[in-house]
Amino acid sequence: MSDTEPLPKSVLNRKNALFAGHDEGAENWACIASLIETCKMNGVDPQAYVADVLQARQFLAGLAARRAHAVGVGRLQLELDRRTGAGSRMTADPMAVWSSFLASPAAPKTAMSPLELDGYLTGIVVTPQAAPILPSAWMARLWANDKPIFEDEAQINAVLGAVMIHYNTLLRDIDRSLERLEADRILDYRPLFLSGDQKPTHGAVGAWVRGFWKAMELAPTTWCKLAEDERTKIVIAPFVGFFDPGKPDPHEIPNDIDDRLDEDAALIPRMILVLRKLARIREAGTRPAPLDRRTKVGRNDPCPCGSGRKYKRCCGRV
Repeated sequence: MSDTEPLPKSVLNRKNALFAGHDEGAENWACIASLIETCKMNGVDPQAYVADVLQARQFLAGLAARRAHAVGVGRLQLELDRRTGAGSRMTADPMAVWSSFLASPAAPKTAMSPLELDGYLTGIVVTPQAAPILPSAWMARLWANDKPIFEDEAQINAVLGAVMIHYNTLLRDIDRSLERLEADRILDYRPLFLSGDQKPTHGAVGAWVRGFWKAMELAPTTWCKLAEDERTKIVIAPFVGFFDPGKPDPHEIPNDIDDRLDEDAALIPRMILVLRKLARIREAGTRPAPLDRRTKVGRNDPCPCGSGRKYKRCCGRV
């Protein structure tokens, strides 16, 4: 490596991390560094993403402070502890935590069921557009038109923490299943409505798709273009049969409707992976091209690490 070639950021971070000063400081440093690099890998502005998350949490914290008097102190806390074990809410099954929340006085009647929540978060993950849907946009839709009655920030952390854990789990599982489908031609992804060995009921699939539809409403232009394109409309066709049509004319319902819905339900897992693949292609198209490390960087040029400072004031000082 020449004297003028910038060191890789991983090397710089390892050197600087030796001077964290305290174990807790080093752990916080690792969390922030991981968050920033993950945002950069996915073409997201780290500052905008963190600001968006903090804005959503601040809104919910204010909501909790304004409405805490509406319920007895500690009801939701006791309910979650009773059902998932005291002190283990963040390590318990996120769907169990969400179900406990739905059974508590804090939950609005319009909050999503576990099946709806799984479909909703899946729709957020696979929405095929370049910019991901930010948490401040999709968190507010968890309760529809009503608002939850949180007692304190601890309860917000318990419930929203479970939601974020499930979101990240879906993102990981969908990406892993997509990679396995591409490498081995094996389809092993199973949405929540396929959690058992038996064929899912149309009601269960319909509840899941209802949540997926709510996610589609957050990006109507993207989904409309997908439905209008002859090449891609087949991808969302299996979902359409489970959209709520109101009260259709009985004479318009085909005789083999049950068989058609069974076929659509069986296709949904594959289409989820196809949508995720399309989303990743569009996300990759907006990321900046990687820097050619062989190019010599001048002292007064912008630093290749993306800090916005001059090279001589940043990595060039090493």
